[in-house]
Amino acid sequence: VIANVQIGDAGWPVSATLDSAIEAVNVSGDLGDEVGGSVSLTKNLQRAIGYGNSASNGLTVAGASAALTVADPGEGASTVTFDPNDSKGLVFDNSTVTAPTVTAAYGVLHDQSVRANVTASAGGEGGLAVSVGTDVQDSSRVVNDTNTFVAAAYGNDATSSVTVKPGQLDTGVDGGFASVANVTNVQSVGGAAAITAAATGGNVIRTNVGESVENSSVSTSGNAIQALAYGNRSTGNTVTVEGTNIDTAPALSDSVRGGATITGGQTLVTDAAFSVQNAQSAQGSVTATQRGATDAAQVRVAIGDGVSGSSIAADDNTSTASATSNSAVNALAIKATGLATTGAVQNLQTTSANMSALIGLAGTSPDLGGDFDYAIGGTGLSHDSETNTFTAGTLTIDTSSLDQAAVDYLVDDGWSVGGPNQLSRSAIGFSATAVDYLDLTLGGSFART
Repeated sequence: VIANVQIGDAGWPVSATLDSAIEAVNVSGDLGDEVGGSVSLTKNLQRAIGYGNSASNGLTVAGASAALTVADPGEGASTVTFDPNDSKGLVFDNSTVTAPTVTAAYGVLHDQSVRANVTASAGGEGGLAVSVGTDVQDSSRVVNDTNTFVAAAYGNDATSSVTVKPGQLDTGVDGGFASVANVTNVQSVGGAAAITAAATGGNVIRTNVGESVENSSVSTSGNAIQALAYGNRSTGNTVTVEGTNIDTAPALSDSVRGGATITGGQTLVTDAAFSVQNAQSAQGSVTATQRGATDAAQVRVAIGDGVSGSSIAADDNTSTASATSNSAVNALAIKATGLATTGAVQNLQTTSANMSALIGLAGTSPDLGGDFDYAIGGTGLSHDSETNTFTAGTLTIDTSSLDQAAVDYLVDDGWSVGGPNQLSRSAIGFSATAVDYLDLTLGGSFART
């Protein structure tokens, strides 16, 4: 049997900090400039991780020709006593008399408790950044993809396994039953312990182009920002049994033992040949946040000037704040050609912890913009004075004096990019007075707001 005991006392806090770490690619001038170019920042990881307690233990008994004979210990495979009123929050470890026990022939016992704060912080002025000072042009590529920014805090974290793979397994020493294999995981966060993960820093994944993007691509996609906080986590409490012949059945005169019980709401017992037992309790607080004092962690793409013949993508990015009081994965697997046995899985989880998962801040009110003036020219026009609409021709707008917001508005209104600094559309059906038409036939233009 493997027994692992870890204690995080109230006077010993744990802190992990990633402050202003930066991974960056910077081009001070143009990217491309007639021959094209590429910059890439991909698959990078920035991470702060704090553990109150962490353990991974496994026990394996195996042999193709091995024949195991196991005797009955005379009691259940494992016992855990739960005292929800313990003054220190050590609800499973309140005395040496009632401490968790494993009496199976092959077993792993994890007993973890923490009463101190555990904090993981990732933030500051760093992050993952790609910057081009002026233009991106001539079939160039800017890639800032599949990067990860993480803060993760764990009060208790464990994984436990027992694997039994004999050729033959027999508990028939006296024709009776035996507890062969057991995994028991016991975890508690007690008292006022605060488990906190903070992934902050504003634009932690960012792509910036100082001026225009022409006939090129800019991608900031598949990135992840994560704040993960767990009071108690067990990623695997597993018992695996494989053999040609597994026989743990008692003689007919004996009773079959294959249960998991809770007595008086406080005593947890597994009593089977193969069993898994998990007990977790959380107090205090568990917080996962992406909020700073004035901003929140985010992915940002900024283009300083126009975009033409290009693609700008910010796809499949994720932002996660996850706070979990108790989490466990329990599994019992038995495989044999000849099988006569019992199994049990028992799970107890309880929490009184304050839980918070915080992401984003309230945005600012939108800028509604205002009116703007522009001039419309045209070629090949015909006009119907009765309906005041054009019946043939093409209309154009010189956009050299318009800002990008005005151009975007006109494109949304049905105009198309016809060339550098020009929008165009079919004149058919467009409303215009006879005076407007006269201005155009004289080689001028007419105004719109």
